[in-house]
Amino acid sequence: MQGIGLGRREVAAWVGAIIALILLGLGAAAARRAAARRGAEVRPVDPYRAEIERTDPVEIHTRSAYAYEAEGSLEMAVKEYLELVRTDPDDVAARANLAALYFKTGAPERAVAEIHEILRIDPSQFGHREVLADAYAEAGDHARAAREYEEALRYAPDSADLRCKLGREHLLTRRHALARDEFRKAVETDPESAEAHRGLAASLRALGEVEEAAREAALAETLRQREDPPLKPGRLPPYRPLRSKRPTP
Repeated sequence: MQGIGLGRREVAAWVGAIIALILLGLGAAAARRAAARRGAEVRPVDPYRAEIERTDPVEIHTRSAYAYEAEGSLEMAVKEYLELVRTDPDDVAARANLAALYFKTGAPERAVAEIHEILRIDPSQFGHREVLADAYAEAGDHARAAREYEEALRYAPDSADLRCKLGREHLLTRRHALARDEFRKAVETDPESAEAHRGLAASLRALGEVEEAAREAALAETLRQREDPPLKPGRLPPYRPLRSKRPTP
C-alpha cells in the first residue's frame, strides 16, 4: 500500500489549526478565571443560549429566573426578574414573582412597591391586592389593610375569606358594628366557616349582644371540631418519659 504523504503546506496548516484550538481553549479559561476574580457568574459558552438571548431575551430571563429560584439562588433570581421587568414594565407575572422573592429575602418594602405596580397595571388583580392587605395587616397598619381588603372585595364580593379578614381588621380598630356586618356577610356566603361564626360572635359580644354571641360561639366550636376532629381516647400510646442510662463503670 502506498503511504499518504503531506507536504509542508499541509503540515503547516494542521499545526496552525491545532495551535488555534489550544489558544482558543486558553483564552476561554483565562476569561473564566478573570470573571471569577470579578465575582461574576461563570458559564460555559452556549451557542443555543446566545441565540435565544439575541432573539428572545424574555424567554432566557424567564428560564434563568426559574432555574435560580429552584436551586435556592434567590438573589440571582431577583436579578433575572428585574431584567424581565426592564424588558417589559407591564409584565404582571414577573412583578408578582419579584414581589414574592422580595418577601422571601426580607425586603417587604420592595415587595409592596412591586404589588402597587401590579395594581396600577391591572386594578382587578384582587389576589395581589389581598397580599398587599395582608402585608399591611402584618405590619400593624390596620386602617390601610382594611382599605385594601375593601378594594379587593369589589372584584370578589363572594369571598368569605376576604370578608373575614376585613372583619378582623375592623375588630382590631374597634369598629365593631362594621366587623359584625362583614362577618354576617361571610356567614351568608359560607355557612360552614368556623372563622366567620367565631368573628361574628366576637363582634356581637363587643356590641353587648351576649345571647346571639353565645350561639355563634357554640356553632363556631362545633364547626371547628368538624374541620379538625379531636383525637379519640387511646389513639396515642401511653406517655413514658425517657430515662438516661447510667454510665457503665
